[in-house]
Amino acid sequence: MKIAVSVRRASARKLSYGMPALAVLVLFLFVSSASAQLNVPLTIQEMDYPGQAGIARTADPLTVGIPLAKGTVPCGGANPAACTGLAALGLTGATVGQFRCLVEWEDQSCKWVLVDTQATVAAGGINTAISLTNAGTGNFGGTNLAVDNGTTIGVDTGAGQFTVRKANFNGLDTGVVGGKTLVATGTSAGLVIVGPAAGATSCGTCTTAYASSNDAASTAVIEENGPVRTVIKADGAHKDAAGNTYMRWTVRLYFYKGKSYVRANVSLRNADNAASAVNTAYKGFTSYELRLTPALGAGRSFAFGNDTATPTAGGFTGSENSYLYQAYTSHMEHSDWSSSTASFVTRSGAT
Repeated sequence: MKIAVSVRRASARKLSYGMPALAVLVLFLFVSSASAQLNVPLTIQEMDYPGQAGIARTADPLTVGIPLAKGTVPCGGANPAACTGLAALGLTGATVGQFRCLVEWEDQSCKWVLVDTQATVAAGGINTAISLTNAGTGNFGGTNLAVDNGTTIGVDTGAGQFTVRKANFNGLDTGVVGGKTLVATGTSAGLVIVGPAAGATSCGTCTTAYASSNDAASTAVIEENGPVRTVIKADGAHKDAAGNTYMRWTVRLYFYKGKSYVRANVSLRNADNAASAVNTAYKGFTSYELRLTPALGAGRSFAFGNDTATPTAGGFTGSENSYLYQAYTSHMEHSDWSSSTASFVTRSGAT
């Protein structure tokens, strides 16, 4: 959920995040004036262009960083990740909450706290019901979403259950939603880059597939964990069937309480660590994909969202493929820019 969040004084004056630093300084003064009593009301709304009607949001994920005055939330140590003062934080007007100290002041009190919750916002509306306080009990609304099981990490959001492999990372090793298996173990290739033959850095027609699932040395850790949101960070290399490496990757998978979807943030590293000819920033490739193999039965169909109210949909009758090709759109394009090619959906080679 893309939202704009601001804090409010009793006079309802808004100080918006993303404004110049003066707004943040006023926020520090406001929090400091409250001394031991922390009360930071939030104004939550969709981050959208003017004139847009917006979309009604129900219990949508919300993550926001909030600066704190020195001494407001004592951490009891020099490690922000073990800040004991977070156990006193809470959110009024919310049913779930999660808190993480990002950095400390020199007196070992929390300087920035990352807050996760869920908010309901009417289309084009504003939610002003949620406030950060220090009269709570820390994280609330359920148990941590992720569990480290040794060779894998399990995540249960309530709406879905997922498994992430550490070695031979393949994206989502399993995915179950509503009791139905959508991704079966060991069936997906994960991150796949189609590049040149081993040892080369460019190709006319790239045909060699390098996959994250071929990397037995890949790793995955729980980077953030709580009852609202969990983040799994994985690192590794793309390898071909013979074990040759072509570029490395870092991916973060985001899971949210009550949601069946997963958000992925992938970083492709184009320089290798080894001192060799391949250790160059210049790397050619044809495609870079996250390949997940769905466990589909009879009556298979597809639906892609487009720029209309009706998705582009269809059915399969055999061993067909459906993919979305999105190129370049001229929507909101300045007149000085060059012309563009619109997106289109293709099914088995037919537009």
